[in-house]
Amino acid sequence: MTKIVKCLAASVWMLLVTLAVIFFAKGIETNYWLGGGLFIVGLVLLFTVCANEVLVKGFVGFVFASVFAVIQGFMLCAFLGEAAQTPEGHLLELCFLAAILILIVVGLISTLFCIKNLETFFFVLMGLTLLTLVAMIVTLFVADAMFAYSVSVFAIFLFTTWIIYDLQEAMQNDTPTWSVAYALYLDGMNIAVNLFDVID
Repeated sequence: MTKIVKCLAASVWMLLVTLAVIFFAKGIETNYWLGGGLFIVGLVLLFTVCANEVLVKGFVGFVFASVFAVIQGFMLCAFLGEAAQTPEGHLLELCFLAAILILIVVGLISTLFCIKNLETFFFVLMGLTLLTLVAMIVTLFVADAMFAYSVSVFAIFLFTTWIIYDLQEAMQNDTPTWSVAYALYLDGMNIAVNLFDVID
């Protein structure tokens, strides 16, 4: 249970850091350095939460994930900076708060049961995720509002289900805490962005 709490705490912190990017990006034309800086702060705390495990094992993987996360932070900040400066900027912030709430509630509920065939569950989710990604690409070229809306709604449920899988994986296998926390963070990010698309 301690591991689950650490995973949830670290992922929620990362989402709060991202939310800080949205807040501070308002009125700033160039947000790349701000986003990168805040993201690095988030990674430092993620390392602190998972320090014992990272130092003992998985350090190389953590470094690669950190580099990827910082690069993603710069790219993410470009999107968040633009969105934050629009009239819907406060809506985006609310979507992130909703995603954090979903992450905590679903995360705690998922600890109450055990999925036996976790490998099959993973392949089903991965297949649905690939189909969703293809559908999202299609929405870029096909101007169908209803189709785009349906894809975003499905994506919200899909990444909510990924939260369950990631925590079940943490409970049943010896997965590094930082890896689970980062996966949960990505789940929350995708839920927030798709919530924004649905409501907007």
